Amino acid sequence: MEHFIRYDGQDLYIGPVLDTVSKEFFKIHGRRPYDSIKVFQKLVDEGKLTMVSEGVYRYDPSNNNVEACRVAGSEQYPG
Repeated sequence: MEHFIRYDGQDLYIGPVLDTVSKEFFKIHGRRPYDSIKVFQKLVDEGKLTMVSEGVYRYDPSNNNVEACRVAGSEQYPG
């Protein structure tokens, strides 16, 4: 989630984000994330991210559940 907060309001393509998130997750946990795409969908379902189009996501504090993002933390939702 931190990755999206860093680029709030910008459209981010899933490919480069998955690469960055996977590297950060590996540094923290010593393994690759199991299914990152499902994590993105869960964040959309919870209102923490907006799916702009197929493979494009955006974090916008004015539209997304900012407080839920702070509570979730990066341990549960890498990136």
